[in-house]
Amino acid sequence: MKSFEKYDIPFVGLKLGLHIFSYQINGELLSLIEESPVKECDIAVQLEFTKRENVFELGFNLSGTVDVDCDRCNDLLKLPIEDRYKILVKFKALRESSQPDDDPDIIFIDKNETHLNIAELIYEFLILSMPIYKVHPDDEDGNSTCNQAVMEWLEGDDSDEGFGEEDEDDTFNDPRWEALRKLKQKK
Repeated sequence: MKSFEKYDIPFVGLKLGLHIFSYQINGELLSLIEESPVKECDIAVQLEFTKRENVFELGFNLSGTVDVDCDRCNDLLKLPIEDRYKILVKFKALRESSQPDDDPDIIFIDKNETHLNIAELIYEFLILSMPIYKVHPDDEDGNSTCNQAVMEWLEGDDSDEGFGEEDEDDTFNDPRWEALRKLKQKK
């Protein structure tokens, strides 16, 4: 992921204790991330950054909406997001060459670092906050609020009427299939 200076926290100059950082996440951040499944959002992120002697505690609070495609009707869906995540940041010893992989909720950084970039963490938490199945909610009567034209088409009959009848006939008259027809007739 590219470096995002706007999301750098210069922790060297911070006093011990709690510090609050606020970010407004929109399409600007998402456009810089290659192949992001989300292109637009309006998410407020409040970071509670607690600096201790050898560890940082980060508490991310995300709230807002994400624009995604509905998995049922493929129309735009403004999906509400409300979530909290906690993560620890520790310094790795100078003799350690690689980051221990014991706990996914702990990030190890080099003792020589002066800034912590949280852009990747914000993006990952945003993606984790979305449900796997994203559909329009039902109304008070239990009816789907999805695009009605698409829903009617999906609930239509299962016949192949109108779908590729001419192509199907052309396929069987295609000379490239002749060898397969001969194999089938030998059985």
